[in-house]
Amino acid sequence: MPGMFFRTRVMSWALVVLAGAAGVAAQGGAPLTGQAATLQQFADYLKLDDKAQVPTVEGFLNEAAKAAVPLAQEMARARRQWLDADLAGQGEGQTAARAATVAAAFKMASLETHTYRRVFAILKPNQQAKTPKAFPLMAGLFQPPPTPPRSMRPPGRGGVLFDAAPVLGQRGGGGRGGGGGLAAPPKTRLQLLTDLFTLDKTQVSAAKAVLDAAAKTASTREALTASYAAIGAAVLAGATQEEIDAAVQRYAMASADMTSREIAALADVLRSLSDVQRGNTNAVGTAVAMMRGAFVDNKWNMAPGSKTY
Repeated sequence: MPGMFFRTRVMSWALVVLAGAAGVAAQGGAPLTGQAATLQQFADYLKLDDKAQVPTVEGFLNEAAKAAVPLAQEMARARRQWLDADLAGQGEGQTAARAATVAAAFKMASLETHTYRRVFAILKPNQQAKTPKAFPLMAGLFQPPPTPPRSMRPPGRGGVLFDAAPVLGQRGGGGRGGGGGLAAPPKTRLQLLTDLFTLDKTQVSAAKAVLDAAAKTASTREALTASYAAIGAAVLAGATQEEIDAAVQRYAMASADMTSREIAALADVLRSLSDVQRGNTNAVGTAVAMMRGAFVDNKWNMAPGSKTY
């Protein structure tokens, strides 16, 4: 019989590798968020056996999370280079940054796919059939949360910008852990932009208008979702490595298209700010990171990490 929940230690990779050694305190009864919620859903879809499968899956995730660190850094560098080139009006720089983004996205998606294939190999046929639902949850699973400037970090929260429960709670339920009351709702992207750059009311309205318009990216969003689902379909069908690599490459191209939307929108927001605000390099770096996944659906003004790719 499948276990009722992933054990606490399964989240060690998300807590230590993704959120930093400081971690995030679990709030009694608080709903799971971020990577924790994704992994809980992953376990629910596949109905992983707590004794026979969970320990093995834990090992796969830990290994992948460690391997993902330099890939995430490579992706972050490409995004920042893309923004800098956009703001400077450097077409060649944007082209180079796009190529770097495609290359990094291919590596990360390949890692996600390789990890899922390892999980797939230990599943029973009825579990493998759940791949169309489970595999899409791998997208962006190993992306780290954005780190705020030191001045914005609450005491005891290390470099974590938004709340993500460090443990997987019971199937379909809230998190586990000590008391202390419910956590405050994580801030949305617009709230964080306001804090990062000390936006006035006029600037807040202008930023919202830019991001509202950019969120209307249905074709880009659909291409991103469909291309990632195609990778999972290839795994389920037993495709060759060459066929899977081709599917991953198509996804990497779609990923770069989405990145282009995010970077262009952020550049437009920054152009509306003063030189002093735009010169806050730490704030800009955080903004670049938290814009990732903003347009995965049409609700961009959510807490960073609620949707990603």
